[in-house]
Order: sequence, then C-alpha cells, then structure tokens
Amino acid sequence: MSQTLLPFRFDQIIRYFPYIFFFKLILVRFLQIISLNNSNGVIFLNDFAKNHISKFTNIKDSTIIPLGVGNEKVIKLKEKVFNNLNKIPISIIYISEVTNYKNQYEVINELKNSNIDFVINFVGKIFKPYFNKINKLNFSNKKFKFTGNLTSDQTVDLLKKSDIFLFASSVENFPVSILEGLVNEK
Repeated sequence: MSQTLLPFRFDQIIRYFPYIFFFKLILVRFLQIISLNNSNGVIFLNDFAKNHISKFTNIKDSTIIPLGVGNEKVIKLKEKVFNNLNKIPISIIYISEVTNYKNQYEVINELKNSNIDFVINFVGKIFKPYFNKINKLNFSNKKFKFTGNLTSDQTVDLLKKSDIFLFASSVENFPVSILEGLVNEK
C-alpha cells in the first residue's frame, strides 16, 4: 500500500539536499520501485497516488481502496468547526515532525498577518535546518508555538483542547495523525 508519495516527489526530496535524509529518500524510492514492480498487486488510497506512482513503475495490477469518512461525518465535523469559530482565540493543533514536506513554513507564512485570533501548536520532532528557515519569517510566538516532542498523554491532552486539527503535508496520502484527529472529532 502506498501511504506516502515523498520518495516519488523529487520537488520535495531536493529540499533535503545535502542532508543524509536526501540520500535515504533516493534509496527508498529505488527500493520501492523494485518492490512495486515485483508485486502481484498494489493498493492505492486515491487516484492521484496511483497516477503519480504509475509514472515510475510497471505495476501489474492495482486497485484503489479509499480511506475516508462518509459525508455525514464530514458535515458533522464542519458544523463543529464553524460553531467554534466564535470562540476566541481559536486553538489549532498540527501534530507532525517539523520538516520540509510538512509545510509548517507555508502555513506560518500564509497566516502570520491574519486578523483571525488563533493559536497554532506545532507538536513533533523539529528538523533544525527547516526550523531555522521558519524562524526567519518574523512571526508572533503568541500565535505559533512549537512544543517539540511531547509524551503521548500530553499530545492527546493538547489535541482534546484544540478546536481544529491542521495537516498540510504535500506528499502523504493518509497519515496516522489524520486518524488521530478524526478520533478526537477535530
């Protein structure tokens, strides 16, 4: 099953050059191509992933099994979010490693001058070179908070106190953190 497109997105991999992670991703890409080409079949989570990865492979057979929620659940979650927008400040949580393809830089750059009263807690391990880039954005530490790694209990507690779960990865199809957000109705 293809859960992430990162090894197949050179525009994202190149952001890690010259760090060792760049070379690891190239190796993973090579090994995944061999594995996918030798498999009897591949399960994809969406058409985009299937179409993108198929450009690099000769997969014999594949199917799409979408991982998502029904319309009723989505409508219920949207109503909950919009009902909380009158709460000040809006509490937002982003649980993920702070690194290039997770796009925390882009989130902060987009929202740093917003008039909306919010606080975003970025929870997760911090990739220092990327964090250094983020720190050059001149943003308010009152709106954007980086906690680093927290214990599971601390993360769940912060998640439960949040109004909105944010996820801005540019390469992941359906990461575990989205399931965690859904379980907590965020």
